[in-house]
Amino acid sequence: GEWLHQKLGHTGKEVLYFAAQSMGWPIDRKTCEVILTECPQSRLKLQTNRPAKAPLLHINQGKTLWSTWQIDYIGPLKPSAGH
Repeated sequence: GEWLHQKLGHTGKEVLYFAAQSMGWPIDRKTCEVILTECPQSRLKLQTNRPAKAPLLHINQGKTLWSTWQIDYIGPLKPSAGH
């Protein structure tokens, strides 16, 4: 389990669990959780304070939605020759 956890790039327990299941390994979610808590890199990652997400952007006062953003439509495009 530790090998797979490292090979997957120290992902979370659910990713580890489903990857192990897809390989036919008899591993349960509790074992995956233990593997993560024993891994120094994953433990450090779990302990670090994650920065707050950026606040949502708001439209400036006095502007309507489409004066701030626009959507460009193109097409239909011709089918490519596999490129």
